[in-house]
Amino acid sequence: MTGNRKSDSEKSCIFCGSSEDMTVDHIPPKALFPEPRPSNMLTVPCCKRCNELFSKDDEYFRTVLVSHASVCSDPNVQAVNEKLIRSMSRPEAAAMASAIRKSLHVVDVTSRGGIYLGISPAMRVSADRINHITVRIARGLFYITHDYPVPMRYEVTCVFKDAAFSMPEEFIAPWRGFWKQPVTIGENIFSYSYALCVDDSNGMLFIYWFYGKLYFYGYILPKSEVEVAQ
Repeated sequence: MTGNRKSDSEKSCIFCGSSEDMTVDHIPPKALFPEPRPSNMLTVPCCKRCNELFSKDDEYFRTVLVSHASVCSDPNVQAVNEKLIRSMSRPEAAAMASAIRKSLHVVDVTSRGGIYLGISPAMRVSADRINHITVRIARGLFYITHDYPVPMRYEVTCVFKDAAFSMPEEFIAPWRGFWKQPVTIGENIFSYSYALCVDDSNGMLFIYWFYGKLYFYGYILPKSEVEVAQ
């Protein structure tokens, strides 16, 4: 840092506004990166209370992502998975390990053309819990690109694209030419891009993806405009 710019730990929490017991939150959660972690990881100002509240969700999000069939062969995912398996043996992880076991079930698998391919194990996922995490990441990216939190009258909407095959072109194409050059953290572990609304500097479309295949995208707009966008 240079000049009068404050460090992240000296600012207010971008999630709750508190300025007490400040630390930083990693965007995205650092648990998604194998060690040694990259030197250019993103952080935002966060109070310790919020940071501690996020920790269990971070572990859950990591478990869901690295369990996805489309990324299981990725060396980075395999490294994260090894650490995940070791961590599940800890007594304090017993509740999460039990919840994961209970969520496992068998599903039928078909190709994109509808051809039956057999059965496969799967995990039931809490959509609400995933949404909380993905929206938090989007709020973090807004702060990183704007240097201030999402204004109160704006709403963040995030969508998961099970894009083992391609980017969500239906979301990208209408705004082609406005998207910023993608930024990548680590070796193809996390990347993001965004497009600012031309008539509102706080309005923003975003897309971020993990391991080159798992895409999340959405928008940050005034609350009155979110219903129209949906």
